[in-house]
Amino acid sequence: MRIETFVPNVETCQRLKDVGLKQDSLYSWVFHPPDWVLDGAASAEFDQCSAFTVGELGLMLMETEIRHYPHQVSLMSALGSLTISEAEFRAKMILFMIDCGFMTDDWKVLWIGGYESKAQI
Repeated sequence: MRIETFVPNVETCQRLKDVGLKQDSLYSWVFHPPDWVLDGAASAEFDQCSAFTVGELGLMLMETEIRHYPHQVSLMSALGSLTISEAEFRAKMILFMIDCGFMTDDWKVLWIGGYESKAQI
């Protein structure tokens, strides 16, 4: 199988970058004009965003509070068909939980770049 099946699409990865997720993953989507290319080597020369693998996204979700897991079922229903990849689903689940304010300060300290807990400030 191609690695593209184990990471979210470039648009979803850009959204994860936009919400502040630390850009530290095994792979990156790198813009080599005119296309985005999945690459294992980061380069400051080109625009890029982390392409988190299914496993990396799973680690992020493992750090969420268990009381939020019922929302996964709601999100699956809202997404409709399950024709998206597992990586795409996990990434959208993280975005959904961030947008709804479900992520704790502890989670944000682990995964959001430059985030400091309000308790530490």
